[in-house]
Amino acid sequence: AKIRFAVAAPPIEKELNKGIDISEEMVKKIHNCMRYILQRQEEKGMKLYTSRETHRIFSFGRFPRLIFKMDLSPSNTIERYKKMIDVTNACRIYALDRLRIPRAKLLPVEYQRKRYEIIAEEKLDINPTESVQEELFLKHAASLDDAIRQLAFLIACTGLSDIELRN
Repeated sequence: AKIRFAVAAPPIEKELNKGIDISEEMVKKIHNCMRYILQRQEEKGMKLYTSRETHRIFSFGRFPRLIFKMDLSPSNTIERYKKMIDVTNACRIYALDRLRIPRAKLLPVEYQRKRYEIIAEEKLDINPTESVQEELFLKHAASLDDAIRQLAFLIACTGLSDIELRN
């Protein structure tokens, strides 16, 4: 059974949000690019990443420390964000110190009379090429035992499922 850590969410959410500063300039940039984001078309200064049909993952050269994630269904984005709070809380409660959860903040955006929820997430320094990740994993496998054990525990207690080598 999945564990829900809702009781501790407010202070944990502050921890998750730490260092994610959303400027007015950033909100305007996202709003001005929403048409392109929704249509999966790159705009100057914006990069789109491959994702599922209902997801949009993008970044801006102007904000290199962040990556933005949204689902076309705002409730799915909110659920993903809540999962990040749960995972952050589980890492704290169970001292899962070998796992690195990116900082994040939920950002509502109005576009053409519709509200979208976007997660502004810390962009970690990870090579997204799966073959590179596999190679690094094999090269450092012995030193990753604790991290893998902690990850397995985290998956078991939270039901986390978005586990990929590229993540």
